Amino acid sequence: MNTKIKDNIIPGLSAFTALFPLSLAMGVCSGFGIYSGIVSLVISSLLAAFIRSPVFFAPSYLIFLLFTFTGAFCGNGLAFFSLFFASVAAFFISFVPENVLKKYLIPSAVAGISIASAFAMTAMKTTDYFGIGASGKDVIGILHDYVSLGFHANWRGVLYGTITLVIMITFPRKFKKGYKKFSPAMWSLLITTVLNFFLNPDKNTTAIPETGDYPVNIASIFSNAFFKDITPSGISFAVASAVSLALIISYASLSLGRKERLLSPLASFVSSMFGGLPSTATDLPSSGVLSGVSCAVLSLTAFLVPRFFISRIPTATLAVILIVTAWQAVDWHEIKLSFTSGSGALILFIVSVVLTVAVSLPYAVFAVFTLSVLYKTLLKKE
Repeated sequence: MNTKIKDNIIPGLSAFTALFPLSLAMGVCSGFGIYSGIVSLVISSLLAAFIRSPVFFAPSYLIFLLFTFTGAFCGNGLAFFSLFFASVAAFFISFVPENVLKKYLIPSAVAGISIASAFAMTAMKTTDYFGIGASGKDVIGILHDYVSLGFHANWRGVLYGTITLVIMITFPRKFKKGYKKFSPAMWSLLITTVLNFFLNPDKNTTAIPETGDYPVNIASIFSNAFFKDITPSGISFAVASAVSLALIISYASLSLGRKERLLSPLASFVSSMFGGLPSTATDLPSSGVLSGVSCAVLSLTAFLVPRFFISRIPTATLAVILIVTAWQAVDWHEIKLSFTSGSGALILFIVSVVLTVAVSLPYAVFAVFTLSVLYKTLLKKE
């Protein structure tokens, strides 16, 4: 029995400590609500357990950015509508042989999107880290807000965010084995929230943005997906987002087995039906049904039970968790290869970076993948 617990429950506990803070951060910082992140994690964990997936599934930072931009421009309803169609498209794409997809996708293009998205995450969430109050809907807009509003940081938010930054960066290096069992993100969340109870004992007069009280009934989850101010430009943005989401979901699962490639869009599809964020595979190993179920149960319990604690988590902590996670996900090896794989790969990398920063992310992803396919097609003809 002890061996069974060690081999099955402990991986689920480790996944919970890593994925719960990240899913919480994505739900809160996306504007869709804390439940959107947690619902996605619970559904993904249960589905992964059901098919006995070797890895856990959870919301990813790049898809989070795509989904957040869509919600900001089009409203929550069109964002979930685009996720619905993206999941269906990605499900059918998963039947296409892996070698066919890789044939038309250049790694340098994806590397450019990756590092530019990390910059975009930093730009978009710095306002939550420092408490600036900027409200731009894209990178250019948020940078313009920073210039016009000026720098007037909230010292408590900066304190919590900096503590999180230090823990997230140093903990994996100092405790190479321990951080995989109990993630630095969870340590950051616990330490800064406890500190917040001392520095801001009364939640009604708190000096910083916090997670805040949140509804937990099913009706509130569905009410999160609403349609408002539907315009032609909003619809075109949602269509571009759906295509981009489908491409990213499909690309993120290319290295997985057939079952896992099918699970990723399925998890996003089911998640969208309950007001949750889209999901992709993580690098966290799962060892069976009990691992996935234990992660789901722990996540649901943490969401429902200690609400007094969850509601006092500083937004600055969650913002920095997202920023650091985005930079840790950058494939620096692929970026290096972009500079040594010929002028075509380098140009595509640069174009990917520029488009991702300068253009709304859904349009940028769609354009970069299109350029990658065209480039590979032209090389074949030559």
